[in-house]
Amino acid sequence: MKPGLEIKKSKIHGRGIFAAEWLPKGTVIERLAGSPQHYSNIPAGLLLRRSFEVSKDNYVVAEKGSAGWLLNHSDRPNCTYDMATREITTKRKIRKGEELTLDYNETTTWPGYADLWKGGKPP
Repeated sequence: MKPGLEIKKSKIHGRGIFAAEWLPKGTVIERLAGSPQHYSNIPAGLLLRRSFEVSKDNYVVAEKGSAGWLLNHSDRPNCTYDMATREITTKRKIRKGEELTLDYNETTTWPGYADLWKGGKPP
């Protein structure tokens, strides 16, 4: 886990990633590593909640226990994902103690994916 981040119980779902200190806008939370896999080779639960698209139909599964693995979904996220760099960064200044969130709809270009997350509930 990157310095300045901590894992705590989340009001959103299970555990989440929280700022252990003030984080400036543009702070890199994680750069996803790993070999891309075709979506058909990734179990559905991992694909929907733990994977990030890196090219058409190809995804990287976040490492278990990493920030990418533990970020919870929000319709008003404070982090964003960049497919080209594979980086998850803060969209704005984050207060100490604030949970870091991501709109899972921003992690893929898969048509219809956004419909699965309406209302912020996991599919």
